[in-house]
This record gives sequence, C-alpha cells and structure tokens, in this order.
Amino acid sequence: MKLLFLLFGLFTTSLTFAQVHWQKPQYDEIKKVIAAENSENNYDKLLKRFNDLDTTLSDEHYFVLYYGQYFQDNYSPAGRGNNLISKLARSVNDNNYQTFKDSLISTKHQYPFDLRGLSAGSGLAHKFADNEFAAKLDKQFIGILKAIFSTGDGKSLETALHILNVSDEYVICDVLNVSVTGQRTVKNCDLLTTENNTVFDKGIYFNIEKIFEGYAKIFGTKSNP
Repeated sequence: MKLLFLLFGLFTTSLTFAQVHWQKPQYDEIKKVIAAENSENNYDKLLKRFNDLDTTLSDEHYFVLYYGQYFQDNYSPAGRGNNLISKLARSVNDNNYQTFKDSLISTKHQYPFDLRGLSAGSGLAHKFADNEFAAKLDKQFIGILKAIFSTGDGKSLETALHILNVSDEYVICDVLNVSVTGQRTVKNCDLLTTENNTVFDKGIYFNIEKIFEGYAKIFGTKSNP
C-alpha cells in the first residue's frame, strides 16, 4: 500500500510541475544502443542484470529495458503476464510464502516486465517481512513505471503514456487510483474513460502504436486501424 501511495505521489507531482519535455521513446535509437556489444545498454546484459534483481540499474536502463523489449523475439503485444504467479498470489500464507517466492524467481525471466506480478510479489514480500526481496521488487516496479510516466501525462493524444502491453494500462490505473468506466481507440491511442477524477477530465490516453505494429507483424495486417 505504501508503494502505491509513493507512486501516486510521484506521478501527481510530475503533473503539478508540468514537465516541459516528455521523453518519448525513439525506437530507432533504442534499437541501435541495445544491439551494440560494447554499449552499457546492451540488451542481453541489461536483461540479465534485471532478472538477477540488480538494484544498481539506472532510470535510463529501465527506459531502455522496457521499450527495448519491442525488438526481442519473445515480445508479445497480447502478453497477459505470469498466470502462475497471479494464481499463487491469491492464497499465500506463512506456510507457502517461500514456495510463492521461489516460483516468482524461477519464472521471472519468462515475464520480466509483468507489472501485475511485480506488484503482487512486492505486496506479499512486504506482508511477510521479506524486506530485502521487497526492496528489490519495489525498485523494479518503480523503475518501469517511471520509464512509462516519463513519456507523457496521459491527458491528450499528444502526451499519451507509451506502453507495450494493454495490461499495463490497468496496472497504471490501479496505481493512480483511477476507476475505469470504458475504453475506446482514438487514432493510435487507447482512451480509458474515468469518472469523478479531477486530474483526467476525459480519461487517460495510452499510446499503443507499437502494440498495433506488434499485431501487424503477427497477422500481416496494417499497423493502425
């Protein structure tokens, strides 16, 4: 719960002080840096550090990791996250917490950017006072969300939050304590409509251009409806 308050404060503070220049992902540049063997942003090296729960990764590393996943062979725009972890998380207690933790660690490489799984793992680690593990998961959860929040404020088509998986939209809405009342596609964005929200009048815009392109690669269709 404390983590959610921290993230909500982080995002609303960025809105209050109106960021002038959003860091929209430049995919051509990202593709170059993650492919270079001698680059500190080489994707394979960064991903290994991420999966090893390295706490020294920077904001830039998280940005490259999240948006660089688009160029990986296992990228799926329809990925629904780690179903095993979601299932186990519903019935964790003192007796089986270690089993849950071991399962999360052993399957993490298959779903490295599963925000819902990271959130569940963090919450349970805090609940069972596994503080070191909780801190590592918090670092990753916050790192990924900071990368997404750096791309826009979600208030318009032009300042939409850039995401690579539709499920991320709903995790972000949970973090922002936003009640979603509907969804529709507007050009290259998903617009999630909200109610009784003073920050997002019309709803939250998510740029899903790369998700369109991901489906186009799979089905051989145009990338934007």
